[in-house]
Amino acid sequence: MPIPEHIIDEIRDRNDIVEVVSQYVPMKKAGRNFKANCPFHQEKSPSFMVSPDKQIYHCFGCGAGGNVFSFLMNHVRVDFPEAVKMLADRVGVKVPAPSKDDGVRDSLSQVVRRINQLAESFYRERLDLAKGVDSPRDYLKRRGITEETIKTFRLGYAPKASGAFLSYAKRKGFDDNTIEKAGFVIRRDDGTIYDRFRNRIIFPIKDLKDSIIAFGGRVLDNAVPKYMNSPDTPVYNKGRHLYGLNIARDYIRQADSVIIVEGYMDLLTPHQAGFRNIVASLGTALTADQIRLIKRFTRNVYILYDSDKAGQMAMIRNLDALVTEELNIRVVQLSEGYDPDSYIKERGKEDFEKALKMAIDLFDFKLGYLLKMYSDKSLEAKVKISKEMLETINRVGNAIVKADYIRRLSDALSIPEEALYTELKKAKTGKGDYLSKETPAVTERIDKMDDAPAAEKMIAGLMLEGSDWIERTKSYLSQHDFDHPHIKKMVRILYEVPINSKGIKPSQLISRLKEEVPPECISALVLTVEGMEDKEKCLEDCVKRIKQNKAKRELKSMQSEIQTAQLTGDNALTERLMGQYNRLLRGATRG
Repeated sequence: MPIPEHIIDEIRDRNDIVEVVSQYVPMKKAGRNFKANCPFHQEKSPSFMVSPDKQIYHCFGCGAGGNVFSFLMNHVRVDFPEAVKMLADRVGVKVPAPSKDDGVRDSLSQVVRRINQLAESFYRERLDLAKGVDSPRDYLKRRGITEETIKTFRLGYAPKASGAFLSYAKRKGFDDNTIEKAGFVIRRDDGTIYDRFRNRIIFPIKDLKDSIIAFGGRVLDNAVPKYMNSPDTPVYNKGRHLYGLNIARDYIRQADSVIIVEGYMDLLTPHQAGFRNIVASLGTALTADQIRLIKRFTRNVYILYDSDKAGQMAMIRNLDALVTEELNIRVVQLSEGYDPDSYIKERGKEDFEKALKMAIDLFDFKLGYLLKMYSDKSLEAKVKISKEMLETINRVGNAIVKADYIRRLSDALSIPEEALYTELKKAKTGKGDYLSKETPAVTERIDKMDDAPAAEKMIAGLMLEGSDWIERTKSYLSQHDFDHPHIKKMVRILYEVPINSKGIKPSQLISRLKEEVPPECISALVLTVEGMEDKEKCLEDCVKRIKQNKAKRELKSMQSEIQTAQLTGDNALTERLMGQYNRLLRGATRG
């Protein structure tokens, strides 16, 4: 049974966020709020704000934000139940004991963590025992991996025998089913099981609390697959972690930058050479969770994948996601045939450092890649290149950067800027409108607040000012008028607030939607309207824009219906839909 909502509310309300944050971060009064250097990224000027009125925090630099629970979860690096327990103990609130079913779930995670710890010790011991020519330790030595690195990253070795760890774990009291759920064995079609990791160098994967959550294994010979990783388990999800971040996090903050590579060996060799602000993506495609992890420590990213075609394609796939998150991205290009490991070994630390300094921005990298791919300079090639590039440009939030990219693309392809802007379909806003900077549309919707229309963000921020703003908004707009998934979830809760109540506190909304909406999204909304002089004008502008946006969506949907009716030869339906379309279009134009 989860912790009752009223208990969570009491714990949150009795823990003043200023007092809690002050225990970890020195702050100074700044008007009605408090300011400090952000504890989540390196900075010289304070951009971290804590609001005693709203009981939230938000960093204007890295985007971190939330309520008192979120702060503890991110700063102390605990999960939500642990944060609740810590704050409950602080103010003397008793948290109900978990039910029997909760205990079963918790115990499974705890058992998996114990098996992980056992496995790490087992693999370490087997590496220590494996000595001599052609041994795993000899392999690491030949690869240039030092004893210090072996100890720092807790490297190990999985023996060749198909049941080496399985037998060991069973002798320690673990059953087949639990060992399988922890990801250490694979089940054959006949029901028998065998060790997942065999004759491999083992790389323990840790979370930010230094707990072992998974393992990776690399073969010592030419067997395939070269790399094998733990499957998802009760304590591990591949897309939510970065290999080496537990070691690199402080170096990333100090350098205010991170180097992202693909694999384990790509990380170890640069780390040994002194490039400590380095992590591996445990695969090729960066996920939203991994990008969010990076943003907690820095916004400056050097992405460094293999120079082969697969590595270059992986970088291309990652770029648009990184751009959308408003990160400063530089692509490091190594000579063909090299990866970070081989580059440092053959050319040295100095050349690797030069390669980092010569890193190019994402625009130049992607454009250069596409120009090589479509080298015939035909009109068809220009159309394909511009389409690919505009997908990236459309994700850029800064208008000046976007204009510079358009100019550079125009020069490279000899296409007029006006034509590129037409293709971009950049949103326009009216003069004197509060919505002077509309969030750009993107070709691939992603579930994050940066993609929400500015009007929806502002009106959600207004509703967090109190129930009177909620009632005014409800008189103009229904829940269905909103489009962005996060905002729709917030509006659903806000529209349930009783009339003449005090409304809902931002910190309370963060708790209510903790599983559905990232806390920094809500804290950012509060700040969109703080200090705004003419909120009535803002409401008027927002309502108008939201209705216009809804009409555009409906028009687009109706166009599709009309096309379908025309293709099927249904003239009566086509005529009826055209009439509806024209009426809707006239209404949208008047609005």
